[in-house]
Amino acid sequence: MGLKILKGNITFADIPESKLRHFTRKDGTEDTGLDISIIQRKEPDKFGNTHAIYVTQKKEEWLNKEPKIFIGNARLMDLDELREKYNKQKNRYEDDTSF
Repeated sequence: MGLKILKGNITFADIPESKLRHFTRKDGTEDTGLDISIIQRKEPDKFGNTHAIYVTQKKEEWLNKEPKIFIGNARLMDLDELREKYNKQKNRYEDDTSF
């Protein structure tokens, strides 16, 4: 079993300002954070995404069954498989001396 990685993206425009956490770091610098939840889909979607990314709900929101705020997708990738695929493509290109 190879090294696995979740690769994804989020849409910042869909994040309500009220969900952002503004805080001060130990060194005194200001920063902003967002708590997210990454949920595995039962089956990949039509684009191959295996996970959905949501803004984490507070306990009260979850108990009141408020709608989750969807902000992106992710897919589980096997880095060893990607390296193997890349090397095959690279070798095929290097072996092509027809030009």
